[in-house]
Amino acid sequence: MRLLELMTSGGIAVLFGAVATSSIRSVLPGQDLALDARRTGVVASAVILYSGDNDERFPLLQTEGSRRASPPNHDRVWGQLVLPYHGLMEHYRDPDDPVTETELLAGMPGCDASPIQCEFNLAYKSHRGLNYQSLSPFGSLCGSGNLHQSISTRIDEIQSPAATLMLVDSVYDRVGGVPFGGGTHAVDPPARYTTSGFDLLASSAPCRSRLWLGGWNPSLPGAWNRYGAVWGWHKGHATVAFIDGHTRLMSYGQLAAGATVLDAWRGRVFDRDAYLWDRN
Repeated sequence: MRLLELMTSGGIAVLFGAVATSSIRSVLPGQDLALDARRTGVVASAVILYSGDNDERFPLLQTEGSRRASPPNHDRVWGQLVLPYHGLMEHYRDPDDPVTETELLAGMPGCDASPIQCEFNLAYKSHRGLNYQSLSPFGSLCGSGNLHQSISTRIDEIQSPAATLMLVDSVYDRVGGVPFGGGTHAVDPPARYTTSGFDLLASSAPCRSRLWLGGWNPSLPGAWNRYGAVWGWHKGHATVAFIDGHTRLMSYGQLAAGATVLDAWRGRVFDRDAYLWDRN
């Protein structure tokens, strides 16, 4: 089961869930690293171009949070916002995931009569997970009517672009421990606070609550969010892109460098120079 949770001052509450029910299959590790790196680099470049045309701000994670893109709703996910800057939905796919389009559309709002909804669904399940807690945090209780809202960070607020993650390979769900349903458009960092208690996440104000994916959860080996929705499609390694646009292949250990990882962000960052998720 894939869950998005709402962290409030009173604790944690489930916001919504989507259950994957289709068939399970084995996923064999592939070798097409160069293609995946090229696709990731193309998307990272598109994000940078988009920012240049939009007050140097990163794209919103989602514009409404309803997951409904057809009128009268107009939700858009960040992959749709930057799609005009690279033009191909396949850039969001990791070539080592044999997911079908039918599986990518499963568990999402129906789109048979709505191309824009199909586009939303496919971009929502992008394998390029945005480091949204630093670049475009997503909140709830943002005004009257319990509104959801993304708050975009300016690209010039990133102090070390070559050492700050933008995109990380992701997974949508796991059934029996096996990846299912493609990727997801957002990934959580492995930790939130430093050892001194400083909060490393970008502010979600004016929202009174912050949406998250549950953080990293090493005690849940079969969970989709064991690594905050990060997934190492390449023999346990994920393709990543940094804010300056360069790409790398990284292990889970490398992605958690500088932090002690405990379930649900209970670990702390002890080395901010080594930690790659912090915009500061």
